[in-house]
Amino acid sequence: MLPVYEKKLENKNVTRFLLWEDYIAKYPSGYRYTQFCHHLRQLMIARHPSAILEHHAGEKLFIDFCGDTLHYVDEDSCEVIEVQVFVAILPFSDYAFCMAVASQRTEDFLYALTCALEYYGGCPKIVVTDNLKPSVVKTDKYEPELNRLMDDFANHYDFVTMPSRPYRPKDKGLVENQVKLIYRRVYARISDCTFLSLEELNQALAEMTRKHNQTRMQQKTL
Repeated sequence: MLPVYEKKLENKNVTRFLLWEDYIAKYPSGYRYTQFCHHLRQLMIARHPSAILEHHAGEKLFIDFCGDTLHYVDEDSCEVIEVQVFVAILPFSDYAFCMAVASQRTEDFLYALTCALEYYGGCPKIVVTDNLKPSVVKTDKYEPELNRLMDDFANHYDFVTMPSRPYRPKDKGLVENQVKLIYRRVYARISDCTFLSLEELNQALAEMTRKHNQTRMQQKTL
């Protein structure tokens, strides 16, 4: 709901307090005034990434699904099970997280996001997501409609969900570049392996992603 208030703030006669009064009347259990101002400011920063030259520690987490799937072989039926691969990246440290889930359904998406937050040991202020169906019901430049479960999840963990803007490739360029690296440094290294469960596949993904992160850290220190 915050993007519509960001748009209203362009009117010089509108103040943040007036916007908050309107907001709290519609959402009585929503953000207090200080929280509202904080999240509105973070949203405005995220909306204009070209004006921000540096990322700050703990500020943002970019998330997406890889376009290419992976698979494992069911040990009992010998059926090949295709799975989706969730990727997260902290832009400040360039630290990646990668795991396979059964589908891109909301429950699998939120499970993967929960695992990512546990992996990083905390929550960012902003989660930047592509316009994925599990997170965004309706895309819009100013007022995207979030999936209710995603909205509740964000409120619980106290972060702002920032869908990337349609037809603005710069909004998601960082995570897309990370996906390309995941293909080369993670997918390629397990391409000849056969996994007999989702857990086994994820163990391999975790190990290869750990090595990938180590390589990125070493490059940054050179």
